[in-house]
Amino acid sequence: MRALLAAALLIVSGSAGAVPRTLEVKPTAGWQHAATGIIIMPTVAGLTRSSIRDMSDQELDLALTYQSAATATTASIYLF
Repeated sequence: MRALLAAALLIVSGSAGAVPRTLEVKPTAGWQHAATGIIIMPTVAGLTRSSIRDMSDQELDLALTYQSAATATTASIYLF
């Protein structure tokens, strides 16, 4: 039981220190994820992409945010 708890703490502590980095992409440009080939467009369903953040150092854990100020709507897409 102690070994399982110790392993869980190592996993949690290892990921807790990760600092997300924001990928700089022109607001009007699409961005292609190299590993999957998915193209992230600047607008989707009336929402504008506001950020692409990488929680890893190899684009393996991404958080994409789209927003609309007019409708106070935020949508998040996660690629991992």
